[in-house]
Amino acid sequence: MTSRVLFVDDEGIVLKSLNRALSTTYDITTAYSAEEALRLLSEQKFAVVVTDMRMPGGDGMWLIRQAGEMSPNTSFIVLTGNCDDATRDTAMASGKVFSFLNKPCPIDLLEEQIDKAIEARLAVHRV
Repeated sequence: MTSRVLFVDDEGIVLKSLNRALSTTYDITTAYSAEEALRLLSEQKFAVVVTDMRMPGGDGMWLIRQAGEMSPNTSFIVLTGNCDDATRDTAMASGKVFSFLNKPCPIDLLEEQIDKAIEARLAVHRV
């Protein structure tokens, strides 16, 4: 069974690129905003959400906090081009972020982190 992954980014070119690179490995859905992502999460279950950090209308941490309440079994990966130590530390300290990656990120590294997040999620829910 193919794992469902939601990619959230306000840049369409990023979403198209990720979809093209990873659609044969995962069942991919894309959202252009945190609000759209929350709507999708209310309708469907996703194994992993990969989100940008800085987006209009709600940043990545806002999305993760909201989505974590709505979908507690979902793993979150931050994929951002706006990385600073404080942002990374805040995300990782939340306890909800599995991995924090910088753009541009090699596809094989992103795929590796998605797979690890899925494995970790499955291990927790088997116990």
